[in-house]
Amino acid sequence: MTKLNEQDQQAFDIVRKLFKNDYAKPFEMTEGQISLFRAIYEKQSPRNIFECYTQYGKSDVVSMAVLLRATTFPERWPILGGTKDKAGIIMNKVIKHIFENDYTLGKFEIGPEESMEFIKRHRSKDKISFKVDGSGNMGEVFILSADARRKGEDAGDILIGHGAPNLIQDDSALIPDAIHGKAMRMLGGHTENFLLKITNSFGRNHAFRSLNDPKYKKIIINWEQGVKEGRITEDFVEEMRGEVDPIMFGILYECVHPPEDMIDDAGWMPLFTEEMLEQAQQRKVEAKGFKRLGGDIAEGVNYNAFVLRFDNFAKIHSKNRERDLMKTADNIAEIHRGEKIKSQNIFIDAISIGSGVVSRLHQMDIPATGVRVGEKPMEQKVINPGVQEVLEFSNLRAQLYWLARNWVKQGGALEPDKDWSQLLKIRYKEDQSKKIKIMPKDEMRRNGLLLPSESTDVPDAFVLTFFKGKEVDLSKVKATGSIKPYYPELGI
Repeated sequence: MTKLNEQDQQAFDIVRKLFKNDYAKPFEMTEGQISLFRAIYEKQSPRNIFECYTQYGKSDVVSMAVLLRATTFPERWPILGGTKDKAGIIMNKVIKHIFENDYTLGKFEIGPEESMEFIKRHRSKDKISFKVDGSGNMGEVFILSADARRKGEDAGDILIGHGAPNLIQDDSALIPDAIHGKAMRMLGGHTENFLLKITNSFGRNHAFRSLNDPKYKKIIINWEQGVKEGRITEDFVEEMRGEVDPIMFGILYECVHPPEDMIDDAGWMPLFTEEMLEQAQQRKVEAKGFKRLGGDIAEGVNYNAFVLRFDNFAKIHSKNRERDLMKTADNIAEIHRGEKIKSQNIFIDAISIGSGVVSRLHQMDIPATGVRVGEKPMEQKVINPGVQEVLEFSNLRAQLYWLARNWVKQGGALEPDKDWSQLLKIRYKEDQSKKIKIMPKDEMRRNGLLLPSESTDVPDAFVLTFFKGKEVDLSKVKATGSIKPYYPELGI
């Protein structure tokens, strides 16, 4: 670490003396962390925004700065997250750090029905209080949920009635503008107030606008700063540059926001790009491996769609507007026999009328798998190549779409067909729980991505072929002509 000035050294020494890292060693802040700590503890500016690359370690620094403020000054410090669980991440670290030194522990106020050992072990409090001095003045840290999943006019109303001179917004880009406006009212009763937005490079809402607002003190930590501080290696960064597309790399590591036409105000981004689909349809491969059939059963005026996928190649097998469920089951049986697809590799959308088709196939001794994409994700792990961590998904639909995206990015080929363009309508984002979600169809229609009579029948059929599957290593497909079976327990 470069030589620190007097004020930075003082902050470094205080934190090192009082607090521990996750390995029970003295917590030694790096340059960017010191800047964040001082911005909070010294309240250097009324308005602040902190943006950093993924996995920088900001929550610990925020928790220590807020804890020292609340134990030294009679102030209230609300931590606002998109959900209560998200806000609780910083609170959990606040509680952890309380017990690491006599100064903060000696000021910790324990309720009459509470056990210090229980709090230390479980870190399960929404509000903690501190005796700042002998005159009864108190400091307080508490968490609030923006309830950002609510979309009605009453969204964020839970914040009305709360007030404090300070406000920490965690994952600020995930808090919609309307709810942010109601959160700002909390500061209105105090002529001297403090706001910190902690954000990432997703979205173009109030957090993005704050980056261009001269009132805001800005602390931006990209991967280059992380390398300088010794918190990440350049080799790892370059490895990640080769693993993810340039836009995602910019978001995760360079603190660069996506182009305006790639993301909307709510943070939704296209899951597939025109370049990805064009390249996939230009690939010339010999189909290898086991066949899988995905079937999306239509309702209303939409199509029944059937997609056939091998390990390295997929094509739209057929589409029709047959409304008779028995005839639809007969049609699937014909595909089953004609393409010689094992019954266990037939996956049918079993939501609503699709369940009737699955039942009929079972009566015909074709044990196809009914898939309900609204249910919880599969247990299999999905590794995001760009972050090297296990991804979480809001439901099975999101997980299947992500597997399909990875398959295309890894080199999966698509037989040219205009209907693959439906994939360009699919949008995704991280929700307040850091889980990937896919935009629901009703929201796609509200946002003009789909007409009232349209659906995403081909994409929905395509992603069903990834149910219970594992991500395909296409390098092995090219070398051996196939990969090990998807269902070894079935011997296929």
